[in-house]
This record gives sequence, C-alpha cells and structure tokens, in this order.
Amino acid sequence: MNLYPCEKSYPDVAYLKTMYPQSVTALYERIADASDRLEYEGSFMFDEYPDHELVLKFIQDIIAEFPQPSPSPDCPSTYFHELVAVMVINEFIHRRIRKREF
Repeated sequence: MNLYPCEKSYPDVAYLKTMYPQSVTALYERIADASDRLEYEGSFMFDEYPDHELVLKFIQDIIAEFPQPSPSPDCPSTYFHELVAVMVINEFIHRRIRKREF
C-alpha cells in the first residue's frame, strides 16, 4: 500500500490499513491509484463541494472493473456498490485533509 506524507507522520494510519480484509485490498489499491490521477490543482476532488455526478461516475468506473458479487440473503446486491462508494469518499476525505495539512 502507498504511504503518503501524513501516513509517515502518523504510522498508525498505514498500520491500520494493513488490517483491511484481503478481499478488499485490491479494491482499495485501485481506488488509491485512480485517486492519484485526480490529485491535481483544479480537480473536482478538491472542489469545496465536489460535483455529485462526477463522484458517482468515478465510483461507477471503479465498480465496472470488478466482478460483481452475487447477492445473498446476508449480502444485498447493493452492498458492493455501497462499499465502493464509502471507500471512495473516505479516500477523497483523506486526500483533502492531507492537501490542507501538508
């Protein structure tokens, strides 16, 4: 997993990321890589109020790269979409904070 300047200052963040379940590690890495490409001045990721449609498209692009898990009674079909959405938004939050602090 990538280490960012704030993770070097707060090693517990990097350590906690190693606890991600193995099944979502590839997903997290793909989200991080795609977010890397959005990390430029003027990116919608850093807008005061990021465009909802652009965020949804970013999420859909990530989802399209992964096989969809089959729904089960314990895991509704929207679970994967919701997991990706939460992980993407968390990554955006992390990068916005990092941009302000470092």
